[in-house]
Amino acid sequence: MKAGKTYLLRLINAALNDELFFSIANHTLTVVDVDAIYVKPFDTDTILIAPGQTTNVLLKTESKYPNATFFMSARPYATGQGTFDNSTVAGILEYEVPPHSLHSTNSVKKLSLFKPILPALNDTSFATNFASKLRSLASSQFPANVPQKVDKHFFFTVGLGTSPCQKNQTCQGPTNGTKFAAAVNNVSFTLPLLLFFKLTSLANQMGFTPLTSQAHQCFHSTTQAPHQTTPW
Repeated sequence: MKAGKTYLLRLINAALNDELFFSIANHTLTVVDVDAIYVKPFDTDTILIAPGQTTNVLLKTESKYPNATFFMSARPYATGQGTFDNSTVAGILEYEVPPHSLHSTNSVKKLSLFKPILPALNDTSFATNFASKLRSLASSQFPANVPQKVDKHFFFTVGLGTSPCQKNQTCQGPTNGTKFAAAVNNVSFTLPLLLFFKLTSLANQMGFTPLTSQAHQCFHSTTQAPHQTTPW
């Protein structure tokens, strides 16, 4: 990074389940876009980004070379019962050394390293306050054309429960014999093996050999729980 500049950072939460806190030590972020929609800009030291969500922020660097480096850190926000990944991921923001400066590139490793103070893992107050700042631009240039009349009502119940592990297997859920299972209106996702086999059979009849037919098992985007977990 160069001192005295403003950078646009495009952030994507590629996690499967976890909402993430993200912060850069000693720097303020200006949120300008969420999920490809402009929002009323607001400043914050930390952002909260949901799984699959995108957020664009403006990062204004220090006016002068700070003679320091800064951690960019992220870790989950979670309030549910059970286990989750409580690890913290970090990168380092470094400033470009000015030309003809007394500082040398060899001295970068000796610079002070500042760390951001992230909210607590279960800081619902911060999460609520952050969400309340997300507002549409709603201007003449960017009108908020939303329906003014409600003609349909939907009711969803979202739950998190447990299911027994498959026979002769252990799971990293609340107990070794159970695994987490989410549901919407009491319906949970089940890998559609029958559809998979029908599509494979159809492809074979048409003379195609899909890569999935060569696989030993279906891939369904779930992974083993990390070893570093925190029970609540």
